[in-house]
Amino acid sequence: MAFNVTTKGLTHIALLFLSASFIAVFFLSTTFEYTVILRDDHVYLYVALMCTTGLFFLFLAYQLCFYPHYRRARTTPTQTSTLSLRTIFIIGLVARILFVPSNAILEDDFYRYFFDGSVVTHGENPYSTSPKQVLGNDNIDSVKSEDQVEPLSDIAKAPLIHRVAYPDIQSIYPPVAQAFFALSTIISPYSVETWRLLLVFMEVLTFYLCLKLLRLYKRPNVLVILYWLNPLVITEGINAAHMDILLPPFLLGTLLSLHHRRFGLSALLLAGAVGIKLWPILLVPVVVARLLQTAKSTKEISSLVTFIAIFGAVTGMLVLPQLLSVSYYSGLHQYSQYWQVNSLLFTYLNELLVYAYELTPIEWILAPEELSRLIVATAVLVFAFSQAFMQYNSHVIPKHDSPNDVFHADRELVNQWLAIAFLVFILSPTGYPWYTIWFIPLLSLGITRANWAMLLLTISLPLYDLRYPEASSVYFDAIVVPFSFAPVLALLVWQYLFRRSQIATNK
Repeated sequence: MAFNVTTKGLTHIALLFLSASFIAVFFLSTTFEYTVILRDDHVYLYVALMCTTGLFFLFLAYQLCFYPHYRRARTTPTQTSTLSLRTIFIIGLVARILFVPSNAILEDDFYRYFFDGSVVTHGENPYSTSPKQVLGNDNIDSVKSEDQVEPLSDIAKAPLIHRVAYPDIQSIYPPVAQAFFALSTIISPYSVETWRLLLVFMEVLTFYLCLKLLRLYKRPNVLVILYWLNPLVITEGINAAHMDILLPPFLLGTLLSLHHRRFGLSALLLAGAVGIKLWPILLVPVVVARLLQTAKSTKEISSLVTFIAIFGAVTGMLVLPQLLSVSYYSGLHQYSQYWQVNSLLFTYLNELLVYAYELTPIEWILAPEELSRLIVATAVLVFAFSQAFMQYNSHVIPKHDSPNDVFHADRELVNQWLAIAFLVFILSPTGYPWYTIWFIPLLSLGITRANWAMLLLTISLPLYDLRYPEASSVYFDAIVVPFSFAPVLALLVWQYLFRRSQIATNK
């Protein structure tokens, strides 16, 4: 199937430059060997190359998705060149396979995945087993002797176990993610190529589901490139091998199941998403509100009962082992209490509270950072339930016998999920670039004039890696982080206000 777009050759030029950029990043990755001392000039070159690749990607997205002639071309083909869906798929797949044998650039999280997978396959609990405990190091302060486990000889002898970051901390990753780690370990222990191939498989599944949903939502197939050819997704997902790639198929599968009224399957898939990253539990109120809305109009509550029962039971079984293992050195406790990096709004909130504490003579119950995290968590919860309230009171009721109503309700659900996922990312104390993988698939499904600015993060978030060179790390929080987020947020606010003014004018 060809996309009917008037491009005048610009599409192919942008695609050529984008492909060349992927190849350049691959060759640059050969200089990022784990055992070699990091060179600042290589980091600067990598950041510049990724920002430039993001520009090529946005230009291509503009030519294919936002070009002014696009709507007219859909009904009156006048294109001078075409770009097939097959071509887009092959380019994205080749780019991913290209990075399978590459050196990971500035990232080492996958060593933790390998360790966790080894612990699980040995029948141990990854939430109570740290690398230092496995190595049997009695001399560290962070592990008490009575908490140590019997050294697991196979794991302790693994040559890469010493590369696991924060070795005194137990795993943070939920059980479904642990299952994928274990699967990779069973196939080939401590093999980054095996892990990457598993991620590529999940990426292909995401492409398929995204394309299927675009067709159901009556949106152009070409929008799939916003995820499939996104350089941030490809490099952070495959080269850096982050496990966040596992999440999109579960989220998109949930949306597809809801559309086809397979409520048990949708509950199972959404519980699986929570079992990969805990935050998708915030999407549940919107789904429940939609099912309540349907039950209100049809007097049928079986779908609601089925969803709540299955989701509650499966989620409880998945997350309970991790919650019961929470201790001071558990990853969940450490991350939720102390992690803070590359965050704009949270940092400003925390600094504001520190200043307020200094001005007030009273004794505060919580420390500034603790109160900041509480405020952010409350804000996200309130927003999620406000979206659920809007869903419940929506005038669009998804009646099964009215395909048009189902179509509009589906798109409304996607937009609400996108808003929640983006808010979680932008308010989080940790604004890692690979967290964009959470919401970019949803953006492909629900992109509008009011939210397309989210794509600009593809250009700005590679600046995160400037935290590694010592020279730029001095200015990282003061200059780099604001430059990474502030322009995007400002444009999103402007788009929102402009849209509101247009709605008020039309009334």
